[in-house]
Amino acid sequence: MNQQNILTLVLAVATLALIGFTGTLYFLAQVPSARPSDTPPVSTLLGTNPRAGGNTTPAGTGNPPPNTLEIASSNGPILVREFTKDIGVASTTPPSSFLSWFPNSEVSTTTAESAYEILYSPEGTFFIVVILKEPIGEVRRSATKNLIEKLGISNADICTLVADVNVPYFVNEFYSAKNLGFPGCPGAEKFEGD
Repeated sequence: MNQQNILTLVLAVATLALIGFTGTLYFLAQVPSARPSDTPPVSTLLGTNPRAGGNTTPAGTGNPPPNTLEIASSNGPILVREFTKDIGVASTTPPSSFLSWFPNSEVSTTTAESAYEILYSPEGTFFIVVILKEPIGEVRRSATKNLIEKLGISNADICTLVADVNVPYFVNEFYSAKNLGFPGCPGAEKFEGD
């Protein structure tokens, strides 16, 4: 590797770290307030939650069904499939406690080989999707599809997640300062094929 390639690699890693840090600060400042203690979780209101495959909550316990997580959304908490222990989901150590996964994680384990990375903060229950390659629209659709499948939610539910979809400057200068949103969601950037 020549010196210019090493410098480019160092700048790329530093940019990703800065984006991650900035995104974390951004979302921590916008994390929805905690649910009042006298408000039952969504899963106990109806007894079943179609978003979680129709699992029932044991009457009066307030505990979510097995193999589900309750995460924040703009419409209040929703139940999703327990994905945090899946193969390919990497966990960092506190204080950040981020989980991340890459597509085809059985094969690739670095962002250099991935088109996107999805980060999840259990403390704030928010997601950051980082698009790492062009074409941005196609990669965003792929990341969105992967997230929907990983969480076991609907296309409508993806629009309610507390999430940021962004692109580093080294991938695309124009879109780097924007939250692209998920395709088909209100306020999301529109790309060919959406």
